[in-house]
Amino acid sequence: MPAVAAVTAVPPPPHFRSVVERQDDEFYRAVPSQRGIFAHGVAGAPYRAARDGPACAGSDTAREQFVQTFAADGPSEYWFYATRSQGVLFTRTIKFDAQRPCTEAPRYRYSIERAFVADGFIHSGVVGENNLLEQLTTWPFDHSADEYSGSFMRLHSLMARPAPNPHDRNLGSNKVDGITATCRGFSGIVWHSVCTADSGPAKGMILSAGAGDDEQIMFSTEVKELRPNAVLPGIVFETDRQWMGAD
Repeated sequence: MPAVAAVTAVPPPPHFRSVVERQDDEFYRAVPSQRGIFAHGVAGAPYRAARDGPACAGSDTAREQFVQTFAADGPSEYWFYATRSQGVLFTRTIKFDAQRPCTEAPRYRYSIERAFVADGFIHSGVVGENNLLEQLTTWPFDHSADEYSGSFMRLHSLMARPAPNPHDRNLGSNKVDGITATCRGFSGIVWHSVCTADSGPAKGMILSAGAGDDEQIMFSTEVKELRPNAVLPGIVFETDRQWMGAD
Protein backbone atom coordinates (compact mmCIF):
# COMPACT_ATOMS: atom_id res chain seq x y z
CA MET A 1 0.00 0.00 0.00
CA PRO A 2 1.27 3.53 -0.70
CA ALA A 3 2.50 5.53 2.26
CA VAL A 4 -0.01 7.98 3.70
CA ALA A 5 1.33 11.51 4.11
CA ALA A 6 1.54 12.59 7.71
CA VAL A 7 -0.98 15.18 8.86
CA THR A 8 0.75 18.23 10.32
CA ALA A 9 -0.70 21.42 11.77
CA VAL A 10 0.94 24.61 10.52
CA PRO A 11 0.78 28.08 12.12
CA PRO A 12 -0.19 31.40 10.56
CA PRO A 13 2.67 33.13 8.69
CA PRO A 14 5.48 34.62 10.75
CA HIS A 15 6.28 38.33 10.34
CA PHE A 16 2.55 39.10 9.93
CA ARG A 17 -0.19 40.04 12.38
CA SER A 18 -3.91 40.37 11.85
CA VAL A 19 -7.03 42.04 13.20
CA VAL A 20 -10.70 41.40 12.53
CA GLU A 21 -13.18 44.19 13.18
CA ARG A 22 -16.21 41.88 13.22
CA GLN A 23 -15.15 40.00 16.35
CA ASP A 24 -17.91 41.62 18.41
CA ASP A 25 -20.55 40.96 15.75
CA GLU A 26 -23.06 38.39 17.03
CA PHE A 27 -22.93 36.65 13.66
CA TYR A 28 -19.15 36.43 13.50
CA ARG A 29 -17.72 32.91 13.57
CA ALA A 30 -14.04 32.21 13.23
CA VAL A 31 -13.27 29.99 10.24
CA PRO A 32 -12.25 26.57 11.62
CA SER A 33 -9.03 24.80 10.68
CA GLN A 34 -8.96 23.45 7.13
CA ARG A 35 -7.19 20.51 5.48
CA GLY A 36 -4.99 21.42 2.54
CA ILE A 37 -1.51 22.25 1.27
CA PHE A 38 1.08 24.46 2.94
CA ALA A 39 4.27 25.64 1.26
CA HIS A 40 7.06 27.93 2.39
CA GLY A 41 9.50 29.24 -0.18
CA VAL A 42 11.67 32.01 -1.59
CA ALA A 43 11.50 33.96 -4.82
CA GLY A 44 13.13 36.64 -6.92
CA ALA A 45 16.57 37.07 -8.45
CA PRO A 46 19.37 36.81 -5.86
CA TYR A 47 20.91 40.14 -4.87
CA ARG A 48 23.87 41.20 -7.00
CA ALA A 49 25.76 44.39 -6.16
CA ALA A 50 26.87 44.85 -9.78
CA ARG A 51 23.23 44.92 -10.90
CA ASP A 52 21.40 46.25 -7.85
CA GLY A 53 23.96 48.74 -6.55
CA PRO A 54 25.26 49.09 -2.97
CA ALA A 55 22.95 47.62 -0.34
CA CYS A 56 24.01 49.97 2.46
CA ALA A 57 26.44 52.68 3.50
CA GLY A 58 29.84 51.57 4.75
CA SER A 59 33.09 50.02 3.70
CA ASP A 60 33.29 47.43 0.93
CA THR A 61 34.04 44.78 3.57
CA ALA A 62 31.03 45.74 5.70
CA ARG A 63 28.72 45.72 2.68
CA GLU A 64 30.03 42.35 1.51
CA GLN A 65 29.49 40.79 4.94
CA PHE A 66 26.00 42.28 5.11
CA VAL A 67 24.78 40.96 1.75
CA GLN A 68 26.12 37.45 2.40
CA THR A 69 23.01 36.91 4.53
CA PHE A 70 20.77 37.55 1.52
CA ALA A 71 22.89 36.29 -1.38
CA ALA A 72 21.76 32.66 -1.49
CA ASP A 73 18.01 33.21 -1.87
CA GLY A 74 15.84 35.76 -3.59
CA PRO A 75 14.57 38.88 -1.83
CA SER A 76 11.06 37.49 -1.23
CA GLU A 77 9.97 34.86 1.27
CA TYR A 78 6.46 33.47 1.03
CA TRP A 79 3.92 31.31 2.90
CA PHE A 80 1.18 29.59 0.89
CA TYR A 81 -2.03 28.01 2.22
CA ALA A 82 -4.54 26.29 -0.06
CA THR A 83 -7.64 24.13 0.06
CA ARG A 84 -9.41 22.69 -2.98
CA SER A 85 -11.40 25.89 -3.44
CA GLN A 86 -9.15 28.75 -2.39
CA GLY A 87 -5.61 29.84 -1.64
CA VAL A 88 -3.80 32.68 0.07
CA LEU A 89 -0.19 33.81 -0.33
CA PHE A 90 1.69 35.95 2.20
CA THR A 91 4.92 37.49 0.90
CA ARG A 92 7.64 39.43 2.72
CA THR A 93 10.16 41.18 0.48
CA ILE A 94 13.37 42.78 1.66
CA LYS A 95 14.53 46.09 0.26
CA PHE A 96 17.72 47.95 1.10
CA ASP A 97 18.08 51.63 1.99
CA ALA A 98 21.54 52.25 0.57
CA GLN A 99 21.83 55.58 2.43
CA ARG A 100 21.75 53.90 5.85
CA PRO A 101 24.40 51.92 7.73
CA CYS A 102 24.22 48.19 7.03
CA THR A 103 22.64 47.40 10.41
CA GLU A 104 19.76 49.78 9.60
CA ALA A 105 19.45 49.19 5.85
CA PRO A 106 16.85 46.38 5.61
CA ARG A 107 13.29 47.46 4.89
CA TYR A 108 10.41 45.08 4.33
CA ARG A 109 7.35 45.18 2.09
CA TYR A 110 4.40 42.88 2.82
CA SER A 111 1.74 41.63 0.43
CA ILE A 112 -1.24 39.30 0.58
CA GLU A 113 -2.85 37.68 -2.45
CA ARG A 114 -5.99 35.56 -2.60
CA ALA A 115 -7.31 33.12 -5.18
CA PHE A 116 -10.56 31.22 -5.61
CA VAL A 117 -11.23 28.17 -7.79
CA ALA A 118 -14.54 27.91 -9.63
CA ASP A 119 -15.70 26.17 -12.81
CA GLY A 120 -12.18 25.18 -13.88
CA PHE A 121 -10.69 28.66 -13.46
CA ILE A 122 -8.52 30.36 -10.86
CA HIS A 123 -9.57 33.91 -10.00
CA SER A 124 -6.81 35.73 -8.12
CA GLY A 125 -5.98 39.23 -6.94
CA VAL A 126 -3.89 41.33 -4.60
CA VAL A 127 -5.36 42.51 -1.29
CA GLY A 128 -5.09 46.28 -1.48
CA GLU A 129 -6.16 49.23 0.62
CA ASN A 130 -9.36 48.80 2.62
CA ASN A 131 -8.79 45.03 2.38
CA LEU A 132 -10.27 44.89 -1.12
CA LEU A 133 -9.12 42.56 -3.89
CA GLU A 134 -7.44 44.43 -6.74
CA GLN A 135 -5.74 43.54 -10.03
CA LEU A 136 -8.08 40.60 -10.47
CA THR A 137 -6.94 37.98 -12.99
CA THR A 138 -8.61 34.83 -14.30
CA TRP A 139 -6.70 31.91 -15.82
CA PRO A 140 -7.61 28.27 -16.49
CA PHE A 141 -6.70 25.79 -13.78
CA ASP A 142 -4.33 23.97 -16.17
CA HIS A 143 -2.43 27.13 -17.18
CA SER A 144 0.72 28.08 -15.30
CA ALA A 145 0.60 31.86 -15.81
CA ASP A 146 3.80 32.73 -17.66
CA GLU A 147 6.23 30.88 -15.45
CA TYR A 148 9.04 31.63 -17.90
CA SER A 149 8.79 35.40 -17.81
CA GLY A 150 9.01 38.37 -15.50
CA SER A 151 5.22 38.41 -15.37
CA PHE A 152 5.20 35.11 -13.46
CA MET A 153 2.20 35.07 -11.11
CA ARG A 154 3.31 33.10 -8.08
CA LEU A 155 -0.04 32.55 -6.39
CA HIS A 156 -1.76 31.39 -9.57
CA SER A 157 1.08 29.04 -10.44
CA LEU A 158 1.10 27.53 -6.94
CA MET A 159 -2.62 26.89 -7.30
CA ALA A 160 -2.54 25.68 -10.93
CA ARG A 161 -1.84 22.16 -12.16
CA PRO A 162 -0.40 22.87 -15.61
CA ALA A 163 0.00 20.33 -18.39
CA PRO A 164 3.65 19.83 -19.47
CA ASN A 165 4.81 22.07 -22.30
CA PRO A 166 5.38 19.72 -25.28
CA HIS A 167 8.34 21.86 -26.42
CA ASP A 168 10.27 21.42 -23.16
CA ARG A 169 12.91 18.76 -22.56
CA ASN A 170 13.13 16.55 -19.48
CA LEU A 171 15.79 18.04 -17.17
CA GLY A 172 15.75 15.29 -14.56
CA SER A 173 14.24 15.48 -11.09
CA ASN A 174 14.79 16.81 -7.58
CA LYS A 175 13.11 16.47 -4.19
CA VAL A 176 11.32 18.89 -1.89
CA ASP A 177 10.63 17.57 1.60
CA GLY A 178 10.88 14.02 0.27
CA ILE A 179 8.48 14.63 -2.65
CA THR A 180 9.95 13.94 -6.09
CA ALA A 181 9.48 16.62 -8.71
CA THR A 182 10.06 16.23 -12.45
CA CYS A 183 11.82 19.17 -14.10
CA ARG A 184 11.30 20.36 -17.67
CA GLY A 185 12.57 23.26 -19.73
CA PHE A 186 15.50 24.05 -21.96
CA SER A 187 19.09 25.18 -21.51
CA GLY A 188 21.31 27.51 -23.50
CA ILE A 189 22.13 31.22 -23.56
CA VAL A 190 18.52 31.79 -22.57
CA TRP A 191 17.11 29.07 -20.31
CA HIS A 192 14.15 28.18 -18.14
CA SER A 193 13.05 25.30 -15.95
CA VAL A 194 9.88 24.23 -14.16
CA CYS A 195 9.69 21.39 -11.63
CA THR A 196 6.31 19.89 -10.67
CA ALA A 197 5.39 17.40 -7.95
CA ASP A 198 5.02 13.82 -9.18
CA SER A 199 2.57 12.39 -6.66
CA GLY A 200 0.33 12.93 -3.64
CA PRO A 201 -2.11 15.76 -2.90
CA ALA A 202 0.33 18.26 -4.46
CA LYS A 203 0.73 16.31 -7.73
CA GLY A 204 1.28 18.72 -10.62
CA MET A 205 2.05 21.69 -8.33
CA ILE A 206 4.98 23.87 -9.42
CA LEU A 207 7.65 23.49 -6.72
CA SER A 208 10.33 25.50 -8.47
CA ALA A 209 10.70 27.60 -11.59
CA GLY A 210 13.31 29.90 -12.99
CA ALA A 211 14.50 31.71 -16.08
CA GLY A 212 17.63 33.56 -17.10
CA ASP A 213 20.42 33.96 -19.62
CA ASP A 214 24.14 33.36 -19.64
CA GLU A 215 24.72 36.46 -17.49
CA GLN A 216 22.11 36.33 -14.77
CA ILE A 217 19.05 34.75 -13.22
CA MET A 218 16.10 36.89 -14.28
CA PHE A 219 13.70 35.38 -11.77
CA SER A 220 13.26 32.27 -9.67
CA THR A 221 10.83 30.75 -7.20
CA GLU A 222 11.44 27.69 -5.06
CA VAL A 223 9.43 25.85 -2.42
CA LYS A 224 11.70 25.01 0.51
CA GLU A 225 9.12 23.35 2.75
CA LEU A 226 6.03 21.46 1.59
CA ARG A 227 3.23 19.99 3.71
CA PRO A 228 0.73 18.45 1.24
CA ASN A 229 -1.57 17.06 3.94
CA ALA A 230 -1.63 19.88 6.45
CA VAL A 231 -4.10 21.29 8.94
CA LEU A 232 -4.26 24.97 8.02
CA PRO A 233 -5.22 27.82 10.37
CA GLY A 234 -8.73 28.94 9.46
CA ILE A 235 -8.00 32.62 10.12
CA VAL A 236 -5.88 32.91 6.96
CA PHE A 237 -9.05 32.28 4.92
CA GLU A 238 -11.11 35.04 6.57
CA THR A 239 -11.32 37.54 3.73
CA ASP A 240 -12.35 40.44 5.97
CA ARG A 241 -9.44 39.89 8.36
CA GLN A 242 -6.75 42.54 7.84
CA TRP A 243 -3.11 41.44 7.77
CA MET A 244 -0.05 43.63 8.16
CA GLY A 245 3.67 43.37 8.76
CA ALA A 246 4.78 42.63 12.30
CA ASP A 247 8.53 43.39 12.04
